[in-house]
Amino acid sequence: MNATPHAKFVPVLPRRRRDWEIPAVDAYERLVEERRKEARLKARWAGTTPYGREIFRRMLQRAWTLVREKQKHAGSNPPTRSRVVEFL
Repeated sequence: MNATPHAKFVPVLPRRRRDWEIPAVDAYERLVEERRKEARLKARWAGTTPYGREIFRRMLQRAWTLVREKQKHAGSNPPTRSRVVEFL
């Protein structure tokens, strides 16, 4: 009888007990939220080229820099901040 296993075996790397970690209580919720955010961003930038995404990224970075500078010099300016957040 020539029986070969059909399962794919994966090597297990042992970890010392002191290296064990207890996952955070909300680890699953964080993972779900991260996946939602990634899906939302992927849908938003669908159809754009990497070059186009880089242009948007630089525009947003400049906008946030200006908002921070304006807040630093003149206090908080909620309308400007909300316009940048709406753009996201």
